[in-house]
This record gives sequence, C-alpha cells and structure tokens, in this order.
Amino acid sequence: MATQTTEYPNKGIAFQNEAKLSERHPDYQGNFIMEDGFKHSLSIWIKQDKNGKPFLTVSVGTILRDNDGIKVSAISPVKTLTADEYAAIMQDKAKAAKAKAKELHS
Repeated sequence: MATQTTEYPNKGIAFQNEAKLSERHPDYQGNFIMEDGFKHSLSIWIKQDKNGKPFLTVSVGTILRDNDGIKVSAISPVKTLTADEYAAIMQDKAKAAKAKAKELHS
C-alpha cells in the first residue's frame, strides 16, 4: 500500500487495496490524522444496495506501535465519558497538539 508523505490534521488518504484476496478485505486502505495528533487506520468497502446503487462502508482503527516499533492496528474502543472526563482529555490533547506545532515550527 502506498503511504501518505505529508500528514495534516483532519486529513487522510486511502489507496486501492491491491492485496485484496476476498470480498471481506477492504477495497481501499489508508490512514488519517486527527487534530489531536492521533493517527487512525481507514478501511473502505464499496458495496451495493438492493437496487444496485453503490455506497461505502468504513471502518476506523487506531494505529498503535508495540514495544518493538512494529505497527499494529486495533479497533478503537468505545467508552462513555462524563463531561468532566471529556473536557480533561481534550485539554490534554490540545496542549500536546500546541507543543507539537511549536516544535515543528521552531
């Protein structure tokens, strides 16, 4: 799979999956970076409804790295947060994004 050379927040890219061996494999694969700096994997399938009209299904995972630096993908877990938990997480992510932006521009 080709890779994206420049990464921008809230942008991503997907390429045709040349290694597709079955209908269960995605038609396109790629990744995107959220504003908070987290990278996510993207899998896209092209399907047809009962009238033959095409539509897309999408699966998003979080790209993680194990202790050896090997890329592994996992489905993003879902957790219900309180408003205070969410606000604290977003503040931490905003601080990290500002620090990363400052580092990139210095």
